[in-house]
Order: sequence, then structure tokens, then C-alpha cells
Amino acid sequence: MHHIRFFAKLLARGLAVALSMTAWTVTPAPLANPTRLTGPAIQFDSTTNDFGQVLAGEAVQHVFTFTNTGSEDLIISKVEPGCGCTHAGEWTHLAKPGQTGIIPVRLNTAGFVGATDKAITVTCNDPRQPDVSLKLRGKVRKALEMQPPAAILNLQPDSPFGAAVIRITNHLEQPLLLFAPQSTNGALSAELRTNLPGRDYAVVISNTAPLPPGALAANITLATSWTNLPVLSLPVLANAFPTFTIIPSQIDLAVMATGQVTRVAVLNNGTNAVSLSEPTVSAVGAEVSLVETKPGIEFTATLSFLAGFRLPAGEKHWFSVRTSHPLCPVIQVPICRVSKAVPAAPLLARTPQRAVTAPLPLVLHTEALETLQLEPEQREETDDLRNQFLEMIGGPGQDPCDPAYLARWQKAQPIVDSLLTRVIGRSGVMQLDRALSSAE
Repeated sequence: MHHIRFFAKLLARGLAVALSMTAWTVTPAPLANPTRLTGPAIQFDSTTNDFGQVLAGEAVQHVFTFTNTGSEDLIISKVEPGCGCTHAGEWTHLAKPGQTGIIPVRLNTAGFVGATDKAITVTCNDPRQPDVSLKLRGKVRKALEMQPPAAILNLQPDSPFGAAVIRITNHLEQPLLLFAPQSTNGALSAELRTNLPGRDYAVVISNTAPLPPGALAANITLATSWTNLPVLSLPVLANAFPTFTIIPSQIDLAVMATGQVTRVAVLNNGTNAVSLSEPTVSAVGAEVSLVETKPGIEFTATLSFLAGFRLPAGEKHWFSVRTSHPLCPVIQVPICRVSKAVPAAPLLARTPQRAVTAPLPLVLHTEALETLQLEPEQREETDDLRNQFLEMIGGPGQDPCDPAYLARWQKAQPIVDSLLTRVIGRSGVMQLDRALSSAE
């Protein structure tokens, strides 16, 4: 019995061990083949190509590959680049189930600098994604880098000479030779300095003589050894500041029942302090006071014109003030009738031949109105209407291309024309129309 029990236990243990070993060594069943999607299905290896860093002008070329993972034919009907700088080559129009295809694209980097991100839209018959966006992205560097891109000379009245430096760095593989610079304006000269032969240069630009107040634009050109850019052009802008800046440079007046107060700012652009004295106005009926707002640098003149003040046609008047500056002993600011200040008409349309602007209201045809021989009261009312129109459009100096300016103009014109008809009568309007027709 003991032997039988021993062998029974041994058999049971062996069976358990055998079962245990079988459990650990079972091989999983192979996975079933993946089921294809119903209908056509497009799958790209990658929808983005990062081309890294290239020089401006180099062509970036890449081939996007895709696979039809569906059960029906995949048709690529259109490949549309997002801009004219990107072009698609001959792509695979039809891919059977399981087949792969290609979409070659080319990016022209001429004119680009910095980070660039371009899209290409692929249109196909995949119902799940009929439009797929492909991306080309990277960074474009200039083959020749100019820093800064332009030279600016700010010339003060006490320091009439100045200089600016443009550094030229060559990023090409081959060395670059630059030759003697030439200036398009004799008032400016340039000197070429070599920091690292073939790689790094500096162009020093300066004026050869004191410049009159205002802005002067020119170009410095240098011949190069690079066939893609045989001549390098560097823009230059020289700003010669006047001894004084006057704001506004002209005082515009109108007949006003309550009078008019105008402030004129006088700014000393020099480095030496100046003094102003003896402010005067040549017209009778005006008062002027002068305040030094920033010692030796900034001044404000306040001109007060009495109610009903009017400048007779043809007369010239000024606001004048004396200065301690030897180059500008007297400052004169002209005083003009506001009727001479006609705002620019807003733009309606632009053709290759000309720009079409909104018609002027009758009240702005000042020369034609002068022919009507209006009574003094009619002239004053006409001036008031002109000022009213200027207020309704936001004043002179508006941007003619601003749609809001056009809307204000078109709203104000019929109102002011109707009011003018009440002032000068229908017969006066007919005479004005005839004067305008004869002027054309």
C-alpha cells in the first residue's frame, strides 16, 4: 500500500509539473492580418518636411510618399501649393490598394529670410480625409547679410557731419571679393574696409559736405565676384535736421464767431541752448504770448485771434520771433486763410492710368466761389461751411486710402452742398457750375 501511495503521489506531482511546464511554454497564436479600411485610404510616411537651414535662392526639393491602405483605388485629383514659390512635380495620380505613390515638391527660397513655413494641399477620394496638408518648413538665410540693411545719417545743425557703418557677411561656401564702392550722390561717400578677407567687410558711409535741411536718399554700389549678384546696392538715407522745427509750419485761419487760439511749438534741434524773444504777429487783431517749456530747447507761442478776425485775400501775414542762434536770427511762420487749405479727396478706385477720387463739395471750389462776387455775410457763411465740412471729415491731413475717411466724406458732401445752396441760392449754384465747367 505504501508503494502504491508513493507512486500515486509521484504520478500526481509529475502531472502537475508537466502541466506547469506546458503553461509557461505555450506560444501565443499569431495575430491575424490587419483588415484594410473600406474604400480608398491615404496614409503619408510624414506630412512635414523640415529642411533645416538653406541660403536664400537655393531650391528646396522633397518627395512626400504615401500608401493606399484602403480596399479600393486611391485617386489624387489635385496637388495645390499655397503660394507661387512652391511647385508640385508629376505626382502619382492612381494607387491600387497596398501600392505607394509620390508627390514631389520644390520650394524657391529667393526673396525669403528667416523662418519659412509653406503648405501644399493634396485632394483625393479618401472619404475620411479628402484634403491633406503637407508642410515644408525651415530657416532661410541670406547668402550675403547686410547689418543694418540700410545706412541712416541723422545730422544735427550743430554737428553737420556724420557717418554710418554697414557690415557685410558672406555665408557662401566660396570667398567673396568686393570692390571700391560708388555713390549715386556726390554729397555722400563710402569707404570699404576688410575685416576678414572673403568673409567679412564693413562699408563706412559719410557726407562730404553739410546738407540742407531735409531728407536725402542715395545708394552705395559695390561690384562683387559673385555671378549671382554682380553688383551689391546699399540704401542710404541722410536726415539733415533744421536749426528749429516749427509745429505747425503754417497757421491756417478761418472766420470764427468766437475767435481762434492757435499754439505753435518751436523746437531747438541743436545741442546748444537758445533763447527766443520779441514774438509778434503782423496782422491787426491778433495777440501772441511766448512760454519757454524746456529751457533753451522747447518753446510754445500762443496766438489769439479776435472774434470775426479775417485775413483779406491776397495779403500775407506772419508770426515772427527772434532767436539767439547765429544761423537763424528770426523765425517766421506764415498765416493763411483756411480756404486755401483743401483736403485731399478720398480714393474711390485706382486704374493703371489714374486714380479716381471722390468729387469735391462745392464749398471747396474756392477759386470758382471768388468769381461769384458774394456779399460779406455770404463769404463768412461760406467760410463757416468750409470749416464745418473739415470738422465732419476729421480735418485735413487724412489718409485718402482710408475707407472710413471716404465714408465721412460721402456723408458730409451732400449736407454741405445743400447748406451752400441756401447761402448763395440756386442761381449762385448755377453760376458756380458754369465757372467750374469753363475751368475744365
